[in-house]
Amino acid sequence: MRKVKTFFVLLSVIFIGGVFTGAYFSDSVATTNNTFTAGTWTVAPVPTPARVVINEVLYDPTGAEPADEWIEFYNAGGTAVDLGGYTLTDNSGTFTLPSYSLGAGSYAVLATSGVSFNAVYGFPPHLSGSTLALSNTGDYLVLKDPASVEIDIVVWGTGSYGGVTPHYDVSAGHSIARSPNGADTDDCSVDFIDATTLTPGGPNV
Repeated sequence: MRKVKTFFVLLSVIFIGGVFTGAYFSDSVATTNNTFTAGTWTVAPVPTPARVVINEVLYDPTGAEPADEWIEFYNAGGTAVDLGGYTLTDNSGTFTLPSYSLGAGSYAVLATSGVSFNAVYGFPPHLSGSTLALSNTGDYLVLKDPASVEIDIVVWGTGSYGGVTPHYDVSAGHSIARSPNGADTDDCSVDFIDATTLTPGGPNV
C-alpha cells in the first residue's frame, strides 16, 4: 500500500488594510512522486463592537414644541445593535426606545411626532412617540443600554450632568450636531457644532 503524507509550507504573510493574505504550498508526498498545489488564505478582521451615540439634537424647533423636536442616534461601531430597551433620560423624564436594528455606520432619528416630522422633512422618522420635552435654555440627555449602563451623555445651555461640559445654547431652528460624526470626548463644546443645516438621518455638515 502506498503511504501519503501531507504537510504545509508557509511561504509569505502580508498584512493589508486589516486583512491577512498569504500563499502556501500543499506537498503531498508519495512513494512515486511529489505533487505541489498552491493556494491563498485570508483572515478577516474582527468587527469592533457597536457604539451608539446621540449624534444630533433639535431641541428648539421653530415649529410646534415638543412635537417638532427630534434626536438622532449614530452607530460609530462595527456591528449592528438593537436599540430596543435602551433608555433616554432628560430633566423631564425617561423614554424607552422600541426595537430597531441600527447598523454599523448608520443613523436613526427619534421624533416626538412622526406626523410632524414627516410634514417638515418629507420622510418618516425611524422611531417616534418620544415623551420627552427638551428644554430650550438648558437640558441633558443620558442614553443607557438595556443593562442601565450609561452609553452617552449630551448637555447644552444651562443643563448640567456628571461633569460633562455643555454646548452653548443655540438659536431656535438650529441643532447641535457632532462634528465629526461620532466624536465623543465628554466635552460637548468640542464634540458638537451649532448646525444651521439640519441633517436628520444623515451625516452632519
